[in-house]
Amino acid sequence: DLYASLSGSSLEEAAGTDSLVSYQSPEPFTIAGSIPGIGQSPEFKGAVKALQVGVTSPPVNTDRGS
Repeated sequence: DLYASLSGSSLEEAAGTDSLVSYQSPEPFTIAGSIPGIGQSPEFKGAVKALQVGVTSPPVNTDRGS
């Protein structure tokens, strides 16, 4: 899968390896508010809360896609 093949790459490097991957860096946000480009997704917010700073999660499945 794409996530496994990109393990160890930075997000910027990953975006350059596949036309289906894009890298966007949102403005700072809070879990209580709307996340730019994502909205109020409880799945994404749960994944963000579970991460340590500097760690990249696997793709998060939401009602808007992964």
